[in-house]
Amino acid sequence: MGEIKVNEYVRTRAGHICKITNIDENWLIYWNKIQCGWSEQQLEDIIVNHSKQLIDLIEVGDIVNGMEVLDIYKPRDLWEPIEIRVDSRYTNFILAEDIKIILTKEQFEANCYKVG
Repeated sequence: MGEIKVNEYVRTRAGHICKITNIDENWLIYWNKIQCGWSEQQLEDIIVNHSKQLIDLIEVGDIVNGMEVLDIYKPRDLWEPIEIRVDSRYTNFILAEDIKIILTKEQFEANCYKVG
């Protein structure tokens, strides 16, 4: 997976997206300013992806700024918009800097009430 660094974003198997805010001299890793207390090896077991860019962590099925992602085209450059297909007729274009809310598909599933 590669070494995780301060100021990178991580996506966990549970669907949490966090920012690494500190790695201290004892290799204790903090995300969102909270010490998670895991070693780098333990983190590699729970982290599915990490990147300096938040857009790299978006997956099909996530909800971004209130729109479900059915298909996604991630640009090579940050100044290019992300293409998010939200239904068969509509594609939304969003810049990385305009991402305000990401609800991952894992978080959505974990918090749904299923009728029946």
